[in-house]
Amino acid sequence: MADHEVDLAELAKRNFEEQSFESCLTTVNKLCEIKKSDPKVLHNRAVAHYYLSNLTLTDDFKKILYQVDQQMDKEAEETGVELSPVDKSVLLYNQSVLLFHLRQYSEALRILERLFHVRQSLEEVLAYKVAFMCLDIYLKAYRNESASEMIAYLDNLLFNGNRQDISIELSISPHFNTDIYKPLMHQFRARLYLAVRQLKNAKKEVKDLSLLLSQTQQGQEETDSTPDTIQSPTLYLAAIFLRSNYEFLRGNYRKSLKLLSTSPRTPFLTDCGECVPSLYFNNIASCHAMMGKHTLASFYFKKALEENDRALTDFPPTDRSVPLAGRPLAVLGVNRHHELIYQLGLQLLFSGKPTQAFEALLGAVQVFRTNPRIWYRLADACIASWQLKEKEQIRQEHNMSSTVQVIEGQGINRKLLLTPMRLQSHRPLTGSVESQSAVPMPTLEFGSLCVKNAIHLLEMAKNESFIGSHHSSMPGPSLTASEYDSLHASTLACGAYISLGLCDPVVALQYCNKLLECANLSPQLKYLGAIYKAEALILNGNVQEAGELLSPETIQDTWFPEVMDQEPLQPQQEEGMSQPRISSLRITRQNDFPSSGNHARLITYLNLCSVFCIAGEFEKARGCLMAVSHLGIEATHPNAVLLAVYIELQTGNVGNALRLIKRNQYVLANRVDRKKAKKS
Repeated sequence: MADHEVDLAELAKRNFEEQSFESCLTTVNKLCEIKKSDPKVLHNRAVAHYYLSNLTLTDDFKKILYQVDQQMDKEAEETGVELSPVDKSVLLYNQSVLLFHLRQYSEALRILERLFHVRQSLEEVLAYKVAFMCLDIYLKAYRNESASEMIAYLDNLLFNGNRQDISIELSISPHFNTDIYKPLMHQFRARLYLAVRQLKNAKKEVKDLSLLLSQTQQGQEETDSTPDTIQSPTLYLAAIFLRSNYEFLRGNYRKSLKLLSTSPRTPFLTDCGECVPSLYFNNIASCHAMMGKHTLASFYFKKALEENDRALTDFPPTDRSVPLAGRPLAVLGVNRHHELIYQLGLQLLFSGKPTQAFEALLGAVQVFRTNPRIWYRLADACIASWQLKEKEQIRQEHNMSSTVQVIEGQGINRKLLLTPMRLQSHRPLTGSVESQSAVPMPTLEFGSLCVKNAIHLLEMAKNESFIGSHHSSMPGPSLTASEYDSLHASTLACGAYISLGLCDPVVALQYCNKLLECANLSPQLKYLGAIYKAEALILNGNVQEAGELLSPETIQDTWFPEVMDQEPLQPQQEEGMSQPRISSLRITRQNDFPSSGNHARLITYLNLCSVFCIAGEFEKARGCLMAVSHLGIEATHPNAVLLAVYIELQTGNVGNALRLIKRNQYVLANRVDRKKAKKS
């Protein structure tokens, strides 16, 4: 380069460092007149123009970076010189920065890992920026092992390693001050320890970060000078949120709420494009959700959505032709609407509002369509909504007419015409049902489609290349092996229930067989699988096989735990997402599911009694009712009384049937006494 070209380049660099972007752009334009086709000059002009626009012309900048990249590859191909990532390291890094703010982490990481492999040849500052951005993406993408390795590498490089060896690797200047990275390292280590639930180490890192920030602030006030550390309001805010998250993971939700109340509401947007009020209300909602206050959690998630939308309205609307123009770079990734609406949908589902939950989850699945958890929860919302409609219809029918519809005759010839009993609405599976499943409504037909999608995604996860992939579980962490088994079994149980509701016992039987073959199946799901399979067998006409399935010899005691857990989904506090504890139970239907082992045995014996009644084996049916009486359950189950009356009527004992109705019993007292006498 000529001397005047060098002078222009140094002047442009000096203007850029002084943030005099207009002067910098003028100088770079002069260089462009001299070296019109130089890709580095074109790149620098694009950077200066981008900064002059206050980082708002992202579309143009992204397009120019791509053109410069293509030009460099074309020139290398023409000259026969092979380009390495070092030759266009700054260009690649700028591309990764754009992808990072657009939350396209996989593409950004692909570029950054190429640069990290040649870190020995990079400039000192650029090498550090590459390493820290890689670490940040690893944590955001829940790649905890890779993040741990990167933290160990940076710790050794910055603080604990041999300075001579380090200088050889990255050509670090001996006067380089590594203390400026201490706050960032404390923050990254705390985030990692919280992610892997090493709470003791996380507490130490959060404490060290808070202490370091307070000492730095105190020193700045005493000397009235700018500290030689990487400081921003975001770090102070991060320290408070990390402390709150630590208490959250320990189960101290009230203390977590107290810490959140001390967090400042400014800056409204962080350097990385996070809306602080939205984060605040999201974490408040997560704490209330963990305390079982799902309605209150729904309220705060709605507040988080309002703050998220308000952050977007403060900037000009985007143009479809140039969607990335008009807004600063940090704002492009601020929208967390779909993560928040997923959280809101879960809390609405748990608070007994399945129709509203369905609408919210449907909005989330449009973006995170490869997440089997969302499809499972959509099916769950369809079931809950259908059950509410069924109960409401039954209630309306009861209000419309009494039990006795018409009274005819008098005296011994008096006849009572009763209201027809409404049976479970098993609807035949016709060709129209398949077409109805494509309509996004909270119905069993659409729920069946959701189950199929969830199972398809879970079967894809069996491949080793897919397990652990973050894309399969966005926006939450990837599924572990135990979570995969639990979610797969729960989805099969949902599929069996929906198929029975649609009067499709063949498909229900297939789901039940797959469910009972699952490894590490919980007692609750074993119980549901047996009950659903028996019902499917009865609908298929296999009454004898259903009786064998429900017999005490087949049903094991391990299927009836003393406490039936009914724990809701456990939301996480950070990243606006939740990591499900999969359960077959639905929060809106707690009263329908057995609350104890004896309650589960009661329902099993009643179902077995029904099977014997269908088969005409009434003595065995009476034996099931006798077994129910020995369970020690004080409350009389209404279905047991109805079954007992049915048995007496079928065997011609009308008087016994009347006595059972009057006494509200399912076993006559004298019959119980005779049974006890035989035993004695």
